[in-house]
Amino acid sequence: MAEREKHARPYLYEGDLLRLLLIIGVVLTHTETTLTNATATGSVSHLIFNSTHTMLHFTRMGFVFVTGLVLTWQYFDRHPNWVTFWYRRYVRIGIPYLVWNTVLLAGLLAIHQRLTWTRYAQRWLTTISHGNQFYMYFLFMIAQLYLIFPILLWIVEKTRDHHRWLIGVSFGLQLLLTAVIKYGHPTTAAHPVLGLIFHHYGTDPLMYQLYFVMGAVTAVHYQRISHWLKVHLKALSWLAVGLSVATIGLYWVNINVLGFANHDAQSIHQPFVVLLDVAAIMALLGVSQWGLRRSWVTIPIVHRLGQLTFGIYLTQSIFLTALAGLLRLTAWPSWVYLVIVPLCFVAVFGTILIWSYGLSRLKWTRPIIGLKLDSENKMIKSY
Repeated sequence: MAEREKHARPYLYEGDLLRLLLIIGVVLTHTETTLTNATATGSVSHLIFNSTHTMLHFTRMGFVFVTGLVLTWQYFDRHPNWVTFWYRRYVRIGIPYLVWNTVLLAGLLAIHQRLTWTRYAQRWLTTISHGNQFYMYFLFMIAQLYLIFPILLWIVEKTRDHHRWLIGVSFGLQLLLTAVIKYGHPTTAAHPVLGLIFHHYGTDPLMYQLYFVMGAVTAVHYQRISHWLKVHLKALSWLAVGLSVATIGLYWVNINVLGFANHDAQSIHQPFVVLLDVAAIMALLGVSQWGLRRSWVTIPIVHRLGQLTFGIYLTQSIFLTALAGLLRLTAWPSWVYLVIVPLCFVAVFGTILIWSYGLSRLKWTRPIIGLKLDSENKMIKSY
């Protein structure tokens, strides 16, 4: 049975801290990618960048987990008005999606001196309809997930006495899906069924179903799972670190044994990466809960930073592009780009954070980073 009483649903501040940790991982990964492009192909630094690329790539799945957690926490056994749900959610993500795609695409074409109305209109329609630019694939996928959320919630509610089975089936399905993606190459195969199912697997919510189910089940059994995390956090954290480091070996096998191209070798859609995703996500949730129990952690600050993660995600492309532009002016040895990773990350993340905070303070810019102002208590909140 569900372990939460229907009226006892306090705000999960650990969700804010978890979002913050995940967005740090996202920006660090993308900063490293930008620096990788500045290194000489075949250099030791280039190899190190490529072989460690997958280590922090559980962050996308982590945000799906958070989505499942907070939505189920809010709506489980509540029988919401789904029209209102869809309206609020699509307004929250729709405005930023349209605004930033529009602005960033214009900037990209201008940089490459290809900005004409005809070319812009064609590229804009493709960009909006596919979510394939400026790391917007996640919003494109989440929009689909919101659409089918009533069905997902119904499944979680109807299987409330069998959630271990639900997790088991979901885990098995995830392994199967990633195995087909890795070894079956379905997007290039002639099989009509596989080609249809996996055609846009990068933005297909089916390919992320395990992490949503994990979040939903965690929300329903939150107290029990939180206790388990508290008891086993150290061992789980070491497991996550070990699996993360092991992706270096996975990359070597993919390149040298399986003969994969670099992009496929670094793919997040691999059975082994599923194990890393599960361990890392649950470890980070445990770390977030542990952090909130520390006296030196200030919850209002954590809350504000957590609410700014959406803005950081949306605007990261601006500052990563600026970093790439600066790197093009350099001609350093490849090892230098490896050494300056921490400096570049701090500079990029700090700048994005300040930028997002500034946008959150202005009335007319809050909606473009998914925020609104509660006029009663003047606190920043998400929809």
